Amino acid sequence: MDFQILRQQLHRKRIEAPQRSGQHFIPRCAQEKLITKDVFMDVIRAEYLDLPDSDVAIFVHERFPIARRLFAILAYIQRLEQLRRFLDGNITDKRLPLRRSSEDLDGEDTSSEWVLEARGEDGRERIHVGALDSWSSDDREEFSHAQRLMTSPFFKRSESYSLDDDEVLPFLYPRPKIEDRRGGYSEIRIRRPYPSHHNFWDRSDDPNVCLYQTPASNYSNAMQDERLVAIKMLYSNDEKEVNNEIENLQKIGGKHDHLIQLFACYKYQGKMYLILPYAESDLRTYWLKRATPAFDRRTAFWSLTQLYGIADGLLKVHNFTPTWPLEPDGGLRMPDEDATLSIQPDEKNYGRHGDLKPENILYFPNELNNESRDDILKITDYGLSRFHGRESRSRSNQNNVAYSPTYEPPEIRLGIPVSRKYDIWSLGCVYLEFVTWLLKGNEGIKVFSRERLGAHPTIPKLSEDIFFTMIRSGDEADAEVRAAVVEWVKDLHEHECCSDLIHDLLKLIMKGMLRIKPEARIEARQLRDNLKDLLDKAKTDNQYLLAPTPLSPRSTPNPRKPSLVHWADQGRSGSRST
Repeated sequence: MDFQILRQQLHRKRIEAPQRSGQHFIPRCAQEKLITKDVFMDVIRAEYLDLPDSDVAIFVHERFPIARRLFAILAYIQRLEQLRRFLDGNITDKRLPLRRSSEDLDGEDTSSEWVLEARGEDGRERIHVGALDSWSSDDREEFSHAQRLMTSPFFKRSESYSLDDDEVLPFLYPRPKIEDRRGGYSEIRIRRPYPSHHNFWDRSDDPNVCLYQTPASNYSNAMQDERLVAIKMLYSNDEKEVNNEIENLQKIGGKHDHLIQLFACYKYQGKMYLILPYAESDLRTYWLKRATPAFDRRTAFWSLTQLYGIADGLLKVHNFTPTWPLEPDGGLRMPDEDATLSIQPDEKNYGRHGDLKPENILYFPNELNNESRDDILKITDYGLSRFHGRESRSRSNQNNVAYSPTYEPPEIRLGIPVSRKYDIWSLGCVYLEFVTWLLKGNEGIKVFSRERLGAHPTIPKLSEDIFFTMIRSGDEADAEVRAAVVEWVKDLHEHECCSDLIHDLLKLIMKGMLRIKPEARIEARQLRDNLKDLLDKAKTDNQYLLAPTPLSPRSTPNPRKPSLVHWADQGRSGSRST
């Protein structure tokens, strides 16, 4: 074979990643198409003249699968005659990429030269590469640049990687490009992973698994059919905090339809990155894009299904025991109130979310990993399992923090130790907005927010749309559900489309979730079970789901069938009928 032609063929398969970055890689599928066992055998026969043909066949069978990328590098720089020296020195693909060292194994400064070393099984052991001893510094530099073309990483699902700073990642910009989103704790980058460099999803029906067959003129269109991922760069360098988030995502994510899953994670250029599924939008944007929903069976039943699924997902989070118990560092004093965040002693060993809001619930249309193949909502940002709306704020990028306590429960300002019931309040707020959207659309959510606006207790010029109001009870601080919330719920009960299902949802929210005392709120399991009762009834009873039964304005409601709603009242679990 003419190896000059092979070099040209490899060169033509380079992909710039991301576009206009000046960095290139040659996809694995292209290398596998061009570097065949027959090509490999031709070189071995030429270099191992002392081996009989039968031994050559055995040698190729053993070495070809573990040295294909090394072969591609040497072919690219036209040094295939050196292949035997690398193989005899036990340098195979698992030792790649070779690392440039600033000093040799004897401690001598080599920063002005291109000294390359292999890595051990643990990734830290330094291994001398004898095959390069006779190479000039320029030749070693050429090898180093060529290896970056061939060794762009392959990401396996649920795996964690520590990458060299100069590795070329197989991620491309989508077209049109989606701008990066920066928050207080992380940055989100939307990218298109190259198909043959990951196993995040089943691509058996994907015509673009190997794009080496795709003509260059059609490449952009072909890649448009590949799914996107969201790559989350964590600002924090706190190893415990980062490892905690990764552990929680690995152990919980992907094991429940309504919890975001972690595809993989990697450390790169001093930062940790999480590869997550790309969502079409968050719940807030979902409501905005569907501003006037029809109150029909499809919309109402789908919404109820999602409320149930989210509650079941939250139950999984609450039942999770993290390796590192939640423990604020010495108690954290809030910057805007005279209050300190503390955790109930018996709650430190359980998972919590701590920042449930529409922006942390993502919408996936026709989610491919969901057995029902239906649109689905998933909870995200649960990896830290901490109350990061406040606790992590002091460690965040302050320039990017747009902090809002809208969904925060009253225990923070009351100085009550927080627990998993924190999440129940926040989710109750979100559920109430969900019901508002069903009956009044997105404009209703905006009006509801304006109705709740009130003066901040310690910052006179600041208004806030929280769901409770601070009051005084004698000499003690206390709180009550904001009057505007109570009135709004009454209005929803009286809405012309309000069905028995909506009445029961509103009761569940107000009697079981939006309770000032945490112990009076239901637990996630009770919430899930109540919603399952409502869901089961709605499956077979269209009247229950949709038939209007609005209450007369400010009148005593007409007797109805016993409610399916169960709640915890003043800390005592039980069931009631109304």
